[in-house]
Amino acid sequence: MPLPGTRGRLGSPLPTRGRHARAVVGLLGQGRPDHRGATCIGPATAVAFARQGAAVVIGDVDDRATETAELVRQAGADGRFVRTAVTVAAEMDNLVRTAVETFGGLHVAFDNAGIFPPTVPLLKQSEDDFDRVVAVDLTGVFLAMRAELATWYKPAAAPSSTPPPSPASSPTTGLRPASRPKHGVIGLTPAAAMGYATAGIRANALAHGLVATSMTRGWLDDPEMHDSVVGASPMGRPAEPEEIAGMVMFLASPLASIVNGGVDPVDAGQTAP
Repeated sequence: MPLPGTRGRLGSPLPTRGRHARAVVGLLGQGRPDHRGATCIGPATAVAFARQGAAVVIGDVDDRATETAELVRQAGADGRFVRTAVTVAAEMDNLVRTAVETFGGLHVAFDNAGIFPPTVPLLKQSEDDFDRVVAVDLTGVFLAMRAELATWYKPAAAPSSTPPPSPASSPTTGLRPASRPKHGVIGLTPAAAMGYATAGIRANALAHGLVATSMTRGWLDDPEMHDSVVGASPMGRPAEPEEIAGMVMFLASPLASIVNGGVDPVDAGQTAP
């Protein structure tokens, strides 16, 4: 699988033989292109994996994610869309089951669903606003991890002292923290990583900075907001979705076989000490 690239340029390809030859990737959330043509992290990652020969199963609550499945097919791989609400356990279980039944397994999962809270001061946010963000950005990640682990973790084949949950390329799980629930995701990641490492399962979280997607377009198009949000990046620009996809593919590859339990910054150095 490829090394991180810039603006969609990827390095060494997936092996054409062996157990990684037909890796199946599960992508949750942001699985459709922006209606004005912008790419989101989900579609960019789906296409990047497809270009390396991996089948991709996309779960999203928005039926427009069928467009991303078509982009996967245009890239020469098998793309499937399964309508999935990440907040509903039965639908998450169905998404993973569909990947396994259709392609014979699930090798990589990218738990990418996320929404923003209202851009208003904390005192003006309602309980409904808070609950909605936590349900998608934190509970959704937990439900995804649990469904993925149920497929990957085989107690009989692993040591008896294997506690808490997680997922990434032995299988591999990638998690994308967003907004306030990111602290919860950051807590889930090492629990999963330490609990299931001996079973060959890795879990890592991506902590990216500003990315140019449909979710951030309002900020980038607003003259007043633009300088503020872009100015926070040491590189003076937002990341492109393809740049985040490169890191996802690296973490999911054999090149990152010892990388486990980390929160990996992909933020142009914004959080550097």
